[in-house]
Amino acid sequence: MLWLLDKATGRRLGPMSDVQNKTRAVQLLQQLGLNEYEAKCFVALTPVRKATAREISSQSDVPRTRVYDATRVLENRGLVEVQHSSPQQFRAVPITEAIGTLEKTYNSRVDELQQQLESVAERAEYQPEPVNEVWALSGQQAITSRSRRLIREAANELIFVVGRGEVEGEILSDLQTSQIDRRVLIGVPTEARKEKLQTRLPDVTVFLSDYEWLNANTTSEDSAAINRMLLADRSSFLIGSSTVDTDSTDEQAVFGRGFNNGLVVIARWLLLSGLAPNKSG
Repeated sequence: MLWLLDKATGRRLGPMSDVQNKTRAVQLLQQLGLNEYEAKCFVALTPVRKATAREISSQSDVPRTRVYDATRVLENRGLVEVQHSSPQQFRAVPITEAIGTLEKTYNSRVDELQQQLESVAERAEYQPEPVNEVWALSGQQAITSRSRRLIREAANELIFVVGRGEVEGEILSDLQTSQIDRRVLIGVPTEARKEKLQTRLPDVTVFLSDYEWLNANTTSEDSAAINRMLLADRSSFLIGSSTVDTDSTDEQAVFGRGFNNGLVVIARWLLLSGLAPNKSG
């Protein structure tokens, strides 16, 4: 078993995995609103029935004088209980109770943030949606979020061509639950993926994409592969790609809106040209 040592004192801090878990727990608690000392004190109390300020300080490397400040805050937040003995004893509330308290606080702040942002937006001068626009997007999370918006906003037609990526997770859920009176076409590169996706989405048209430029083998001179393309109502388009020798989390994308937008015009021509006559409508 590997142990982590304190460089200054040579004291064994604990098994490597245990120290890593504690460090990550402290980081997450800080992201949820605790400061460093509060987070360290709470994590130090979690595995023990109770502890004094001296014991908490020893386990957390928080100065003992600051332990009292930190535990006072934790008590006010419903995360720690205090026994007013001599010396004082502290204990963490059960983990499930602590998680529930933190979750309630976090959700409350998110709800308040939404209200405040909506209030700010209501006071802003009205700005009409640009007729033509082009934006660059970076990162799988941002690109998936924009893809989901296109899926939900398409009123009449959605063409979704899958390259290197997969139709799964939240996007698959959106396609399963957002079926309205519109036409949805999904292109995939292989028969196996077509059968699999058609089973999951029986109400949409899944077809083999006939785009040689999409399905061609990537050369060393062209190391990027297309992950996804979406065309919504023939007026909004997104194309995402990533480097072949990495996973799709490094995805980059371009998003364009506007029926006469040059990017959208080219995309519309390319995508519709790859549809069979009975699908291109």
